[in-house]
Amino acid sequence: MQRHFWEEKLAEKLFDLEKDRDEIHNLADSPEHREILNRLRRAQQEWAVRIRDVGFLPEGEVHSRAGDDTPYEMAQDPER
Repeated sequence: MQRHFWEEKLAEKLFDLEKDRDEIHNLADSPEHREILNRLRRAQQEWAVRIRDVGFLPEGEVHSRAGDDTPYEMAQDPER
């Protein structure tokens, strides 16, 4: 099965702040909370695309695509 970059094991944290105000019990690996975690992942991904965040690209790729421009300038160019 092919995995996407956002499905890789990341240092994710998910807490139930009503029951665990001190953020002791990380629920990110909890099967019962998988749907919530996936919804939050999608929201973060959509936001990154919307603001044209280049943070998911390797640093070398960012600079090779940017050329003489800054990474921000490159990211704001829809042709790139």
